[in-house]
Amino acid sequence: MKSPVEYARAHAAYDGVIRSLSWQGDDIQIGGVCVGTGVGTYDFYCGRPCSVNDLHGVGAFLLMCTAMQQLQDAGL
Repeated sequence: MKSPVEYARAHAAYDGVIRSLSWQGDDIQIGGVCVGTGVGTYDFYCGRPCSVNDLHGVGAFLLMCTAMQQLQDAGL
């Protein structure tokens, strides 16, 4: 990211993801993650089941949080 607009968009996307989380006690629930991946039609892709805390979503969430922490540490 090189421009203030890109930083603003990254922060807005991060905030949107954080707002979409739910909690069960002290545990974060990352919902709406499609299970697995595969090649198929658009309808197949859009119709795949979703789960809570699927590892595909948890991994992406952790990478996003790490990147946002790096931006924060850099004062951005």
